[in-house]
Amino acid sequence: MIRMNIKSFVLAALVSCSAASTFQTVAAQDGQKDQSAVLLKSAWQEYAYREFSKAEKLFIKAEKEAKTSDEIVQALTGQAFCYHFGKRQRVTLDDYNQALTIYKRALEKRSDDPKFTPFFKAMLAECNYNIFKLGGDQTYKEEAEKIWTELKEKYPNSIFTQDALLFKTVMSTNDLKADEAKASATELKEFLVGKTDAFKADKGTINASAKNPDDKSLLAPCMAKYAFMVSYWRGDYKDSVTWLKEYVKLGPSSISYLTTAYFRIAQTSEKQVGDKVTAQQFYRKLYTEYPNDRRAYYCTLKDESLGKEIAEGKK
Repeated sequence: MIRMNIKSFVLAALVSCSAASTFQTVAAQDGQKDQSAVLLKSAWQEYAYREFSKAEKLFIKAEKEAKTSDEIVQALTGQAFCYHFGKRQRVTLDDYNQALTIYKRALEKRSDDPKFTPFFKAMLAECNYNIFKLGGDQTYKEEAEKIWTELKEKYPNSIFTQDALLFKTVMSTNDLKADEAKASATELKEFLVGKTDAFKADKGTINASAKNPDDKSLLAPCMAKYAFMVSYWRGDYKDSVTWLKEYVKLGPSSISYLTTAYFRIAQTSEKQVGDKVTAQQFYRKLYTEYPNDRRAYYCTLKDESLGKEIAEGKK
């Protein structure tokens, strides 16, 4: 679960950066027009190199030189990122408070923009929740919950709403036996229920490695896979298979992830659920669709043996 959490945190950070990447593109295009754009381009380069101290100084200078609200917001976003993401697992309570203050300033500048408002709201909620986790002040948790509710109600299809919901689920599932973990996982599943058909309509094929951040289905596969993980580690194997099937339908980001999901569905169905029919189906899907997979031969043997057991009435 710890490794799964780390991956989810990284994903959250990358998705959050998508809005900043949009800003960065504008700066690159306008780099010759004003000093702020030149500074912003340099700042994002330093940020990419993980030179966060240098990047922050450049973002501060860019804010002072900014000619437009877009440039101001970009500079503020960069400053907040340096506090929010710059230290990885060493982010302090003060760092989150600094990021929170800066995100609020950025939101004030773009409060009328429906595209970026959910992004800043999601970042505010994340910082509030992290402050609660580090300091224990319940008011910050309540504020995070309030913002998450607002995101679901006002921006239900936003990629940043999905990001926020994933973050909330990950943060509450360190102890899978806790009531909070169960409630958060249930909320994640409820969000997906009723939306999976719409998500699937955007797919049809395995995800491209680089998707448009405006694509409302971008995080749906990850959400379904995390729902699988929570159910599996809580011992609800039948439900875990249901969500791993949804993950397959929504579209894993690579053939490797897809074949691994096929194999996991087959093994969980066979060994934990006792569903030989589903197990045989997915063993067969793996070796027929991907005959060069290293597990293909094993899957042919399992298909044959399960077929005999099913024929003999040993379902």
